[in-house]
Amino acid sequence: MKKVTRKHHGISFLTAVMFVSFIVFAVLCITRFYDLKKQHDRLSKESADLDRQKQELEDELLRIRKEANNTDNKVYIEHMARTRLDMVYPEEIIFHVAGD
Repeated sequence: MKKVTRKHHGISFLTAVMFVSFIVFAVLCITRFYDLKKQHDRLSKESADLDRQKQELEDELLRIRKEANNTDNKVYIEHMARTRLDMVYPEEIIFHVAGD
Protein backbone atom coordinates (compact mmCIF):
# COMPACT_ATOMS: atom_id res chain seq x y z
CA MET A 1 0.00 0.00 0.00
CA LYS A 2 1.24 3.40 -0.92
CA LYS A 3 1.52 6.14 1.60
CA VAL A 4 -0.50 9.12 0.54
CA THR A 5 1.14 12.47 1.10
CA ARG A 6 -0.93 15.54 1.23
CA LYS A 7 0.27 18.87 0.11
CA HIS A 8 -0.59 21.73 2.39
CA HIS A 9 -1.76 24.76 0.57
CA GLY A 10 -1.85 28.13 2.34
CA ILE A 11 -0.66 28.84 5.85
CA SER A 12 -0.82 26.62 8.87
CA PHE A 13 -2.92 27.39 11.92
CA LEU A 14 0.17 28.09 14.02
CA THR A 15 1.48 30.57 11.45
CA ALA A 16 -1.88 32.34 11.36
CA VAL A 17 -2.00 32.61 15.16
CA MET A 18 1.56 33.98 15.25
CA PHE A 19 0.73 36.52 12.53
CA VAL A 20 -2.42 37.73 14.33
CA SER A 21 -0.50 37.90 17.62
CA PHE A 22 2.20 39.99 15.95
CA ILE A 23 -0.40 42.39 14.52
CA VAL A 24 -2.10 42.78 17.92
CA PHE A 25 1.28 43.34 19.60
CA ALA A 26 2.26 45.95 16.98
CA VAL A 27 -1.02 47.83 17.41
CA LEU A 28 -0.59 47.84 21.21
CA CYS A 29 2.98 49.13 20.87
CA ILE A 30 1.95 51.89 18.48
CA THR A 31 -0.91 53.08 20.70
CA ARG A 32 1.35 53.01 23.78
CA PHE A 33 4.01 55.00 21.90
CA TYR A 34 1.38 57.56 20.87
CA ASP A 35 0.16 57.91 24.47
CA LEU A 36 3.73 58.34 25.73
CA LYS A 37 4.42 60.96 23.06
CA LYS A 38 1.34 62.96 24.11
CA GLN A 39 2.36 62.70 27.76
CA HIS A 40 5.92 63.81 26.92
CA ASP A 41 4.62 66.85 25.03
CA ARG A 42 2.30 67.78 27.91
CA LEU A 43 5.08 67.43 30.49
CA SER A 44 7.50 69.44 28.34
CA LYS A 45 5.00 72.29 28.12
CA GLU A 46 4.36 72.10 31.86
CA SER A 47 8.11 72.17 32.53
CA ALA A 48 8.52 75.28 30.38
CA ASP A 49 5.65 76.97 32.26
CA LEU A 50 7.23 76.09 35.60
CA ASP A 51 10.61 77.44 34.45
CA ARG A 52 8.92 80.71 33.48
CA GLN A 53 7.15 80.92 36.85
CA LYS A 54 10.41 80.20 38.64
CA GLN A 55 12.14 83.05 36.81
CA GLU A 56 9.29 85.44 37.63
CA LEU A 57 9.47 84.49 41.31
CA GLU A 58 13.25 84.91 41.38
CA ASP A 59 12.86 88.37 39.83
CA GLU A 60 10.23 89.29 42.42
CA LEU A 61 12.45 88.00 45.23
CA LEU A 62 15.32 90.15 43.96
CA ARG A 63 13.02 93.21 43.87
CA ILE A 64 11.82 92.52 47.43
CA ARG A 65 15.39 92.13 48.67
CA LYS A 66 16.31 95.47 47.09
CA GLU A 67 13.33 97.06 48.81
CA ALA A 68 14.32 95.48 52.12
CA ASN A 69 17.72 97.17 51.88
CA ASN A 70 15.97 100.57 51.79
CA THR A 71 14.00 100.21 55.03
CA ASP A 72 16.35 102.61 56.85
CA ASN A 73 16.20 105.22 54.09
CA LYS A 74 13.75 107.99 55.14
CA VAL A 75 13.21 109.21 51.57
CA TYR A 76 12.29 105.69 50.46
CA ILE A 77 9.92 105.23 53.42
CA GLU A 78 8.19 108.53 52.67
CA HIS A 79 7.87 107.63 48.99
CA MET A 80 6.29 104.25 49.84
CA ALA A 81 3.91 105.84 52.35
CA ARG A 82 2.75 108.40 49.80
CA THR A 83 2.47 106.10 46.76
CA ARG A 84 1.30 102.82 48.24
CA LEU A 85 -0.60 103.94 51.32
CA ASP A 86 -1.83 107.34 50.08
CA MET A 87 -0.55 108.98 53.26
CA VAL A 88 -0.03 112.75 53.61
CA TYR A 89 1.37 115.10 56.22
CA PRO A 90 -1.11 116.86 58.51
CA GLU A 91 -2.48 120.05 56.96
CA GLU A 92 -1.24 118.94 53.52
CA ILE A 93 -3.70 119.41 50.65
CA ILE A 94 -3.71 116.99 47.71
CA PHE A 95 -5.05 118.08 44.35
CA HIS A 96 -6.12 115.42 41.83
CA VAL A 97 -6.13 116.53 38.23
CA ALA A 98 -8.98 115.16 36.14
CA GLY A 99 -7.79 112.58 33.64
CA ASP A 100 -4.99 111.24 35.85
